[in-house]
Amino acid sequence: MKKGILVILAVAAVIVAAVIGGGTAYVHTLQNSGTFLAKTKVNGVDVSGKTPEEAAELFTSRFLDRQVAVTEDGKEVLRLSLSQLGYAVDDEAVTKSLAGFMVSEKIDFDTVMSGLTHGNQFQLAVPCKSDEETFNKEVRVDALSAPRKENVNAKLLYHKEENICKIEPEVQGTEL
Repeated sequence: MKKGILVILAVAAVIVAAVIGGGTAYVHTLQNSGTFLAKTKVNGVDVSGKTPEEAAELFTSRFLDRQVAVTEDGKEVLRLSLSQLGYAVDDEAVTKSLAGFMVSEKIDFDTVMSGLTHGNQFQLAVPCKSDEETFNKEVRVDALSAPRKENVNAKLLYHKEENICKIEPEVQGTEL
């Protein structure tokens, strides 16, 4: 009877050791992988299993595809993407930031385990450059539908027939 219990305890100890060893090896493999952990989001976008370079491409395309609308009198008169307006993303800076996020989520065993259990959230400021010449070429007065009105300041006017002064209100123009 004692021999049976010893065998069971020995088998249980071997199983526990194998599970702990396997788990430790798995976490070590995750720490050394070049990809983000599961449940990792950057700016709300799932980047699980992606390299920093792959994630950077995703952010670059999402950022540059965003649409900007110009409205006038409540009507849309012009709609262009950020890339059409002359904006470009600093890919190198984005990749460097993402690589830093990946390192921080794998810094030690506890951090990896917490990330696998609860996920990781990061916020990325997407650095960009603009080309003023392209912007000015795309957003120009003749691209807008209505004729431009000049701003006019309010004036104080004297009315002889009524013998009083009146304020002529300002006019909000639409000139760029």
